Amino acid sequence: MPRFVPPLLAVLATLLGLAGLWTGAEPIASHAPWLLLFGGLAMAVLAPTAGFLPRNTSWARASREPRPLRLSTGSWLRLPAMWLHAFARSYAMEPGLYFTGPAYDPDAPLLVTGNYLLSVQAVVRGVAGRPVRLLLVDTDGINVWCASGKGRFSAELIVRELSRYDDALLGERPRLVLPKLGLSGVKLQTLRALGMNPVIGPVHARDLPAFLDDTPLKHRKADRVVFGWRARLFCWLPGLVQYLGYGLAALLALLGVEALGGPGTPLGLLAIVAWLGTTYPLLFPWIPGRRFAVKGLWLGGATALGLLGAGWLVGASVGLITAAALFTIATAIFVGLSFTGNSAVSNYSEVRVEIARFLPLDAVLFLAALVTFLLWGSSP
Repeated sequence: MPRFVPPLLAVLATLLGLAGLWTGAEPIASHAPWLLLFGGLAMAVLAPTAGFLPRNTSWARASREPRPLRLSTGSWLRLPAMWLHAFARSYAMEPGLYFTGPAYDPDAPLLVTGNYLLSVQAVVRGVAGRPVRLLLVDTDGINVWCASGKGRFSAELIVRELSRYDDALLGERPRLVLPKLGLSGVKLQTLRALGMNPVIGPVHARDLPAFLDDTPLKHRKADRVVFGWRARLFCWLPGLVQYLGYGLAALLALLGVEALGGPGTPLGLLAIVAWLGTTYPLLFPWIPGRRFAVKGLWLGGATALGLLGAGWLVGASVGLITAAALFTIATAIFVGLSFTGNSAVSNYSEVRVEIARFLPLDAVLFLAALVTFLLWGSSP
């Protein structure tokens, strides 16, 4: 979704809610409180994005001297916004060579990471106040793991950033501590051929103190990513924000259909999205299936059965219940396919095959849900 679309939808929902309260015109008036709620929440969530890093920002790079790394209080206050928008380009720092401690120490460990502010904050917390040197590579404000897969964190870019500084600042054959999650894009042979001494650092910044204390520094080849509760909780809310954005767009479109004489807008659509966007990441290890979309089918199918039973008990129309079930299964598959890029258990080649197989099916299910709702959603 283009960057300008979510704020536009949030403003549109809020304005429609205000118009409904002011004019009393149907069908907007009956949905006005919900439009104001959804639109207001969306604007609050999207407000910080006005200060996010524009794509392909060109940095001045005026300084050729190391700078002290001091994070302002404001940078720490940005943490919630960076979490909510963790899968988008958010805040960044100017690339270059920094240091912690009272003065620059050419013998201090030289850690390499991206210029994504959340990554920098994690490293600062991880080193626990000890003196280190920190090279920030221009990853376009993207985390190291994702940037390495997109060619934005590589041996060439690391060397290009280092070339700005005199050899006296870096030392002979400088030892570079590289984040392990960035190695998919960094060729160690290239760094060695250019006179560098790369060392594979830990996966998590919280392991930096033990790693730095174990001198001489040793490769952390055995480190693994454990996709536990903490990681899944981190993925949950940013993913939910994205899914609800799509849900709000669908809701506004259906409101337009209702205004033209179509069926009543199903506000429960957002509840279904919120349920699937929450249960999928949190219950991920226990949902049957190995593929992401298959897990979505299991979760969507179980939820759809629950909706069918609830709809039968309350006497909802067959058309509406069927449309809700189809939408639920389609949304669950969509969440599963989206999760391939949000988790620590993805395999790029397998993901491509899975998307090719399941994305057409997902599109057909969404279309079937829409047609069913439009034709029979208001039938008795």
